[in-house]
Amino acid sequence: MIAARLRVGLAGGGDQRLGGGGYHVPVLVSGDTGTGKTYVLLKLIELLSQSGCFLAGQLGTELKIFSLSAAFGRKEIEYMGESIQNSSFDRVVCPVVLDEITSSPSQTALSRIICRRETRDGVPATNSIGAALLLATCNPDPIRDSVFPLAPELLVCSIEAGQRDQDCEAFVRLQLADKVRGPGLEGEELVICA
Repeated sequence: MIAARLRVGLAGGGDQRLGGGGYHVPVLVSGDTGTGKTYVLLKLIELLSQSGCFLAGQLGTELKIFSLSAAFGRKEIEYMGESIQNSSFDRVVCPVVLDEITSSPSQTALSRIICRRETRDGVPATNSIGAALLLATCNPDPIRDSVFPLAPELLVCSIEAGQRDQDCEAFVRLQLADKVRGPGLEGEELVICA
């Protein structure tokens, strides 16, 4: 089950549920049209709300879903980022689904929001997206599906819809070991809860 595979626990460190330490692993589910990518993310949000991964009342009940298209250029993506940023100021983690991100030509701006949690280039402190659970979907084949190719930074956080459990765990470990955008945890410090 995807919620069990993405539940993350930090060994020996008090209450470190998702959202408690301010670290969020970006999740991008890729798959062909009609494979249920968006449903999987909606189910993940539902399961996370019941799982104890978040502190009581910390995961917001208002879900934001943005269905992207080719009309979403850099400016529209930045406005969308500001909308997400405004929803993340009150310490309640706002669940956000960015649907079909490869429909937009602005992959760099999307990468900035999803991977770096910034609304636009500039001073990160003023453009930072706070407490938001950012989830996204995309079509993996730009030639067959007439979509835009993912930015290299987004390729790293992409999970194929049918990926095996050990590959998913390896992905989560890589993201959490990131010393720049993540907590920088490695080796024995990190426990992936099943």
